[in-house]
Amino acid sequence: MTTIKTHRKRGRPSTFERGRAIDIALALFWQKGYDGVGVAELGEAIGINPPSLYKAFSSKHGLFKEAVQRYTAEDKGGFLTETLAGADNLKEALTRLLVQSAKSYTDESHPWGCLVLSGTCNSTDRDAVHATDEHRSSTRDYLSTIFQEYGAEDAQCLAEYVLIAMTGLSCAARQGVDRLTLVKTAERFAAIEVLSLSKSNFQDTVR
Repeated sequence: MTTIKTHRKRGRPSTFERGRAIDIALALFWQKGYDGVGVAELGEAIGINPPSLYKAFSSKHGLFKEAVQRYTAEDKGGFLTETLAGADNLKEALTRLLVQSAKSYTDESHPWGCLVLSGTCNSTDRDAVHATDEHRSSTRDYLSTIFQEYGAEDAQCLAEYVLIAMTGLSCAARQGVDRLTLVKTAERFAAIEVLSLSKSNFQDTVR
């Protein structure tokens, strides 16, 4: 698992680089989760004192919101689009999505897990949770649309199932579950849902 190293300076830099500050905060939030990072640690890593941090971002969750926006903007839906491209049917789409998620969440080039899906797990900060929920909802709607195109009968429910499975995989990755175990678990998640879809289609056929 990747450990984020930050260059820490005392005092406020002569020129405040907002983009750099967001990148540093993103790395810390991704690695430790929202509740795992304090304002003092953020300020020290960025190189500014807490009052300056509040002046620049209004609050900790204000900085977190911008970090989440940076996190999602860098992908721009690329992961989902690339993963689902070329899938011939719903079964293949589900399997690809869950397995590739497991692999992405254990990529050694960045902190494990997904910032949006598990960065605010168990957090009591409503503003921070809202920041991730917004992106989670847009992802669910996107998946629902894709699943409809593959002929899923209840695409919205299926999209929610997949997101819950992805959230579980992300949380497991953050806890240190190895890639092989996570990929096998993702394959089982996909197989269970495919079996459920097959049974549903069979029941509709014999009615």
